[in-house]
Amino acid sequence: MVAATRSRSDRGQDKRSDVVAATLRVIARDGLDKASMRAIAQELGCTTGVLTHYFRDKEEMLDVVLTELIAAIEEQRGEFHLGEMDLDRYIDYVCGLLPNTEAQVRWWKVWLAFTTSSFVKQRQSGENHRFYETIRSSWSATFRKLIAGGCIRSDLDPEDEADALLAIIDGLGVQVLISPAYLTVERQRRLLRTHFNRLKP
Repeated sequence: MVAATRSRSDRGQDKRSDVVAATLRVIARDGLDKASMRAIAQELGCTTGVLTHYFRDKEEMLDVVLTELIAAIEEQRGEFHLGEMDLDRYIDYVCGLLPNTEAQVRWWKVWLAFTTSSFVKQRQSGENHRFYETIRSSWSATFRKLIAGGCIRSDLDPEDEADALLAIIDGLGVQVLISPAYLTVERQRRLLRTHFNRLKP
């Protein structure tokens, strides 16, 4: 009985994941306003009744999608911190955040859709603010470690460098979506390396 219950639970979690993935695709392709329950059900090839079995309404579903977006970035950050702390690895990590794969393009499009929505929706604004605060805190800590390891200059302010890098990545991410043929991966890496070279002792 326990095994059967666990199996049903696993299937339910898989279905929720399928719904979230379908929602991401719809938002990335058509925009947040077009991500209706009907559109998501059509994307998934099911009825809206299936969606409401797993999510109370569209708002709950979008909350889960936003949580998934943030979790994806947290996972990348966690993987970076497992390894040795050096400037080359950090540049690789930062480059990996940019929209250069199908999954990352989708992430950026959906994140920008939520960001635009947050200008008029208080709850989403709070989530976006908390996300950026988490990134700032994490990157500030990383810059402190890079300073301690002699990778960058000791006179630099970690918080200022985290803010500057966040602005660079936000700007680069949008520009890569707009002009991918111009801002190739090689050019992105070169721009980031030029920035970090200015921070070296």
